[in-house]
Amino acid sequence: MKADRKLEAIETLTSAQIRERIQTVERQIAAKQVEREALEERIPAILAEHTGSDLAAVKERRELRDLESYLGDLSRTRSVLEAQLSEANEREAAEAFAAKVAESKRLGGVIAERAKVLQHALVQVWAAAGALREADLQFVSSLAGADPSGFERWALSATTMRRIECALYVLSEGQLRPKGMFDSAHEMRESGRHDIARAADDYVSLALRGRKPFRTL
Repeated sequence: MKADRKLEAIETLTSAQIRERIQTVERQIAAKQVEREALEERIPAILAEHTGSDLAAVKERRELRDLESYLGDLSRTRSVLEAQLSEANEREAAEAFAAKVAESKRLGGVIAERAKVLQHALVQVWAAAGALREADLQFVSSLAGADPSGFERWALSATTMRRIECALYVLSEGQLRPKGMFDSAHEMRESGRHDIARAADDYVSLALRGRKPFRTL
């Protein structure tokens, strides 16, 4: 009997495959150890019963030597497999790490691209905000007569940044929370305080409501 020593190269075996082979070898070792113990128990009885001139338990002794040799082969095979398992674990850990690094680099590239998109969007937001401020300036300059009670000139453009923050807060369902914001996104949506267009309509309506010329003496 000879243990199979023809192992595949480590590059072709995964750690799971090697562990499976180790388990197979260990089952073989356990089975052969049972056979060896049974022979070791039988041989003394055979020797005690032997009365002839020939050597007693020749067959059994040969089987025991073969079993010892086979167990030695199995033990060496297990040692080789365990060394290969250690190498496979290190290789797979290195491969997994390299894959993680590659994925992180890929996702880092995604962040950079998304940041460019956001930066471009902010340029457009400022262009729109700047146009709103200019329109507010022209609107206020066109107003004649006394301002109605409660109306504050340039109030719309003065609070543009805060309104942009509130709008983003509501649109993001609360994920982009401005500093000092305590109302929930739902509450702000219900009240309409995030709606810049609505705020502009209210601003213009208030500015024009009941406007009267200045009194002349």
